Amino acid sequence: MRYQRQVEKGGGRLMAAQERRKIKVVMFPDSQVLDISGPVTVFEGANKLLPPALGYDVSLISPGGGPVATNGCIAIQAHGSVESEDLEGVDTLLIPGGSKGTPQAMRDPALRRLVRRANDKQIRLMSICTGAFVLAEAGILDNRQCTTHWAEIGNFRRLFPGVTVLTDVIYHTEDNIWTSAGVATGIDMALAIVAEDFGQDISQQVARNLVLYMARPGHLEQISEFLRNVPTQEEKFNELVMYIRTNPAANHDVNRMAERCNMSTRSFTRKFKTALGKTPAAMVREIRAARAEFYMKNTDYNQKRIAALAGFSSVDVMRHCMKAVQKDGAAAESG
Repeated sequence: MRYQRQVEKGGGRLMAAQERRKIKVVMFPDSQVLDISGPVTVFEGANKLLPPALGYDVSLISPGGGPVATNGCIAIQAHGSVESEDLEGVDTLLIPGGSKGTPQAMRDPALRRLVRRANDKQIRLMSICTGAFVLAEAGILDNRQCTTHWAEIGNFRRLFPGVTVLTDVIYHTEDNIWTSAGVATGIDMALAIVAEDFGQDISQQVARNLVLYMARPGHLEQISEFLRNVPTQEEKFNELVMYIRTNPAANHDVNRMAERCNMSTRSFTRKFKTALGKTPAAMVREIRAARAEFYMKNTDYNQKRIAALAGFSSVDVMRHCMKAVQKDGAAAESG
């Protein structure tokens, strides 16, 4: 790999490098402040441990080059603009996330061009949280794997079916592209980059100085077992419904749904209907019909693609289901 040009020195591992590494951090309105400050703090922490000839030169760029109001009520002044950035000597380009600001960032043609130019130059690209959406919108994740925040995975798959999004990692690296699940995982990914650039010893010292409980490897699941509570029956059903809504094309037969709720098929079917007022199969049909209707109103997809994305085996099955759901809805209103 192009970053592993390292030599042994005094029991640690330091880069055989003549210049400091230049990092450009993109900011945009309503970007997640921790996606920016977390990695920057890690890189600055490495600078304190490294000789002056090594380390990172970090600067911030924004659309237009002005100050940016992040989603944390904190305005940050940029050092340069996205539009004028020439990427000369740049080692790493970091794209943060931010659920409010990402849609606008995805539509920014200057930012998309910058991302493509960085990828063409094989500059290391880091995305944090929904920053992966910006990379995907720029077209550089096609036929690749990545990750993003767990709450946005269904939306990501819907928008970018040509990209494989991983659910069981907190960060992922492929070629020159690094993507992470978001917020705190940007710190984990930055520590991994420091380890790759300047060795594990330096990375671990940075983690200790930041008083981190542990430096997490990338293969951990996004939702830690330490954060999981034993869900109630109602919570299980609500989580199942959310899973179906974000993955309508998956196999949702009653046996699989019961298994997800850790219940027998018979008990699951009976208790689900009691709790939600309809059978599991009826819930799946309603969700798929609603998803198909959404695609019809908001996209220019053809009927065959809509049927597949919404989880129907054919266009005819989709039409029949949508009519049945509409009929049931009308009957319920009149009743």
